[in-house]
Amino acid sequence: MRKWKQSGVAPSLVDDDVNNDALLPLCLAIPPPSPLTVNLSRHPNELIADIAALGDKFRLWRSIHRRMHLDQIEAGLRSK
Repeated sequence: MRKWKQSGVAPSLVDDDVNNDALLPLCLAIPPPSPLTVNLSRHPNELIADIAALGDKFRLWRSIHRRMHLDQIEAGLRSK
């Protein structure tokens, strides 16, 4: 969010594995309301709309990305 505020909204590369591994212990330690809700509430709606317009909704709504992985796991378990 800080980068987009300073430099404008544009696609950016993300190493998902590094981010997920680094953030997992912190995310598990934080009770609701979720860190995402707190983070989004600190930024103007226009910035959030610009980021969403990139088409990478998982950057804002991590539950979409998480659900994708859960679906993959469930499909793998069903195929056994």
